[in-house]
Amino acid sequence: MTQVVLLILDGWGYSQQSDFNAIAQARTPHWDQLIANKSLSLLSTSGQSVGLPDGQMGNSEVGHIHIGSGRVINQKLSIINESMTTGNPALSRFVSDSNGLTTHMIGLLSKGGVHSHLNHFYSMLDQFKTHTAQHEFICHLFSDGRDVMPGSFVQDITDFDDYLTTNRLGKIGTLSGRFYGMDRDSNWDRTNQATHAILDATGSRVESITQALDCVREMGDEFCRPMVIGDYQGVCDSSRCLLMNFRPDRIKQLQHQLSQKSAFNQIYTLSKLPHGSATHLIDIPAQSETLGKILSVNGLSQIRIAETEKFPHVSYFFNGGQDVCYPKERRTLIQSNKCHCHSEIPEMKARDITNHVIHAIDKKTDHFVVANLANADMVGHSGHWEPTVQSIETIDGCLADIVAAVERAGSHLIITADHGNAEQMRDHSGLKQHTAHTLNPVPLVYVGPNNISLAPTGDLTNIAATILELFGLPAEKNLSASLIRH
Repeated sequence: MTQVVLLILDGWGYSQQSDFNAIAQARTPHWDQLIANKSLSLLSTSGQSVGLPDGQMGNSEVGHIHIGSGRVINQKLSIINESMTTGNPALSRFVSDSNGLTTHMIGLLSKGGVHSHLNHFYSMLDQFKTHTAQHEFICHLFSDGRDVMPGSFVQDITDFDDYLTTNRLGKIGTLSGRFYGMDRDSNWDRTNQATHAILDATGSRVESITQALDCVREMGDEFCRPMVIGDYQGVCDSSRCLLMNFRPDRIKQLQHQLSQKSAFNQIYTLSKLPHGSATHLIDIPAQSETLGKILSVNGLSQIRIAETEKFPHVSYFFNGGQDVCYPKERRTLIQSNKCHCHSEIPEMKARDITNHVIHAIDKKTDHFVVANLANADMVGHSGHWEPTVQSIETIDGCLADIVAAVERAGSHLIITADHGNAEQMRDHSGLKQHTAHTLNPVPLVYVGPNNISLAPTGDLTNIAATILELFGLPAEKNLSASLIRH
């Protein structure tokens, strides 16, 4: 039986610059041997190659969608940008139906563009500047420090607060680090702290934004505790909620808690989220034709393996942003460590994932094996050098064992990544931590029985057709070309 293993090293970018490059500086004899002796392709993961605006860094959602879809998919960020500019009927109704209401705008105030975008907050407020109805915004904002430079939130929220005040559009009610408001690993104590601050105005209270920002500077953007600001007293009658995060995985828990409390007359979202019954304002086309579906239609079995932090990516996002499990598709979820930051345990669950992958290879349990090793991304986001280097060295050891298993079994192995991160741990000045994703390409390496030559460059959309070719299956007409050169 033909077996193809797709190993996604999350956050493992490629850069010839060795300074502040945890991948280059780590001891990685097995990875070094692979890229020296195997055919290597460098893949674009950002901008228009993955359906994003020019210069916009990729992320795990976008990366897995494009690996799994095999063609360029216009992403939510681009679609929402266009809708905010040109308008649509749902947005118009949202504005016209606002008379006498208070809208609680909730989300990540960030220029990162991964889960939300700062410009969307301003664009939504602009819809109301010329609207004569009696209406107020109360904003509940999450600070980032992960997808953007740590410390940048202070200026962003200062400008935003000035805009609200100058245009008499509303006020900021609560402030919370994304660590609390955007947990996705079932740490409900964190989610509940953010929820209670929003709904009941309970928790730490500060007199002003100025005082709140003192706390942000002390605790850091990502980790600042939920704070109630000024005279905010919680949700009252005639209130509705608008969730500004368009990526579902880190807003799911908060949305669930807000829905359970039934404090709002209606919950709205910018784009349709796969959970809950919120009303969305902007349609995002569904993607039904995916690599997983093609393999399933052809009777091939597949298994998706990841720890909690990246499980939605190898399942929901890899399947085109659909909450579907195809016939003959199995999934193995390994619980991530419960810790404040993954830099505390940089090994994460890489060894457990590796053991499951090796079992699938040795036993030939499935035709297609997809696994995600999250270390380079999740530990890289901490900005901490030594733990990130340790995480890279952990992965290198896992690679050695997986490659050995593949060679024993005569299977095919593709090693690649969804975006960069750990290859740039400081900004270009070298003075500040760099915790965000990068614009660098990612490597793709083939290991297996075939003497394969790969195209030197491509993008993530080329991976699906490459896998289909290894299976001897024809690529769909709308898929990007295979990387295999003939």
